[in-house]
Amino acid sequence: MNRCLILAAGMAMCVTSLVSTAKALPPIMDRVPTTATMAVVIPSIEGLEKDVKSMMSLAGLPAEAFNIEQMLGGEGLGAISRKGSLALVMLSAPTPDSGDEPIMIAICQTDDYATLAKDLNAAKDGELDKAAIDGNDVYMKSIGGGYVVAGNDKDTVSKFDGKGGSADAHKAFFGSRGDKLSDKADVAVFFNMPKLKPMIDEGFAGMEQQLADLAAMGGQAGDGESLKWVKDHVIADLTGGVAALSIDAQGISFDVASIAKEGTPLAKAFDTAGKAHALLGKLPGGPYLAAFAMDISNKGWKDLFNSMPKPAEDKGGEGGAGIAAMLGSDPAALESATGMSIVVGVPAGGIMGGVLTRTTGYVQTATPEKVIAFYRDQMPKAMEKDQLGKMQYKSNVSQIDGHTIDAFDMTLEAEDGMQGMGPQIMQGMFGMTGGPTGYITSVNGGVVSTMSKSTEMMTAAIKATKGENTFTSEKVLSAVAEKLPAGRTIEGYLGVKGILDTLLPMAAMVTGQPIQLDIPEKLPPIAGGLAMGAGQMQATFYIPADVIKVGAQIAKAVNAAGGGEMGEDEEAAPMEEKKANPKF
Repeated sequence: MNRCLILAAGMAMCVTSLVSTAKALPPIMDRVPTTATMAVVIPSIEGLEKDVKSMMSLAGLPAEAFNIEQMLGGEGLGAISRKGSLALVMLSAPTPDSGDEPIMIAICQTDDYATLAKDLNAAKDGELDKAAIDGNDVYMKSIGGGYVVAGNDKDTVSKFDGKGGSADAHKAFFGSRGDKLSDKADVAVFFNMPKLKPMIDEGFAGMEQQLADLAAMGGQAGDGESLKWVKDHVIADLTGGVAALSIDAQGISFDVASIAKEGTPLAKAFDTAGKAHALLGKLPGGPYLAAFAMDISNKGWKDLFNSMPKPAEDKGGEGGAGIAAMLGSDPAALESATGMSIVVGVPAGGIMGGVLTRTTGYVQTATPEKVIAFYRDQMPKAMEKDQLGKMQYKSNVSQIDGHTIDAFDMTLEAEDGMQGMGPQIMQGMFGMTGGPTGYITSVNGGVVSTMSKSTEMMTAAIKATKGENTFTSEKVLSAVAEKLPAGRTIEGYLGVKGILDTLLPMAAMVTGQPIQLDIPEKLPPIAGGLAMGAGQMQATFYIPADVIKVGAQIAKAVNAAGGGEMGEDEEAAPMEEKKANPKF
């Protein structure tokens, strides 16, 4: 199951490391060649300015500091249409070790090309106009329909015809999710993954060499086999990718969407929509720090992560398999599991009472007895095998709400060099018990567990599996969940209100004075999700506007505590007359 998490994170991270809901690609993409390697697009210049200013105001920053009119006008680009789009296009990427620069052009819109050329003091150079922008020679020409192409390389601009007709091909290549994301986005980045392959291979080769060098120096070697597997079985099977930043009055959304090559194992993994949100509905409600759910019922998904290199047992000797080996071999106890979810509640005694003491977990399975047997019979042996500590498991210690309750206690070994801090760390995580302890029981359709031997917690957990006072019944959470893509296989939330309520008392002790914040009682969480369906995937990270406002309050309070608070009568420093602009 841990390898499933690694795979999910790897797919999202590998696409985003190369750098949201309406109905169509930005019209300017019709002018971007289908052979382009990458394109960075601002669908609406005035829309971007409006959205950025609104977020800056929420964050307590001077909105006037972001002035598109001044930025463009200062470089003689005042004739560019504010209602239009802007695209920076990489026509081709350089080959590794060539030392060449990528071939780039910019496409923009204007209502008056003649005025644009005049404002730039452009001079005719054959069929092109030549101007100087920020000290660099730029060649440009009109390509019809109000569109202009510009670039540093004269030959590239001269040969670029910019004819329309690419939109349908782009829609097919980037998939319906990418199409849908980019129209709403304030900024969208389009990737042609096969054309980026030389650059990706070069990057992975560098990482593999670093791992080898680390191992040669006697360091702890990384998992080079898994790295190679991600490159060959995830990255290599992706086609079009879209990354998008979207801002509106409700919040900020960061999205990544990609489509897999038809017929590949990755496409089969992406083919089935997930139901992670329903798994969160099996957890009890109440104040929380974090919550997470993962649907692993998709056979294609299971087959894909089962093809990952198996983790080697890093400790020898007798006594059975270690935890990594057990999970890596997909034991029968967990093979029947179709999903899992967990919520970390706000600790009753604050942070000093143990951060994880209000944690409740749920495993969805048709054979709960196998999961119970796994924890009872295999986990204790695996912990000793890996020298992680000891686990005691006791069956039938209590009866709660008609369910037979089992109990467990773990004593964990401190890492080398941390023995002195071990007790403090363990107490901070698990309270006065100094280690994980709790209850486990089977329910209809799964297994629930708590990280405290609490009758109240286990009662709430059992009732939640029957639909009573569930985690997903809270309206604020539901509103944020709607910002995430449909068909989520993985879903998670950070309970900002719970985190602040837990940490602020400690912050007050550090600063010597209480930190006053106007925190809404129903402050929404930060959310993230990974969705699949029809051979495509979409990862989303969402920050609500109210969280941004509270973040601004925290920054101001910290600044005030440090003696550097800006007075209400003070004005922000004026923006410099000349702003540095991106070069072509």
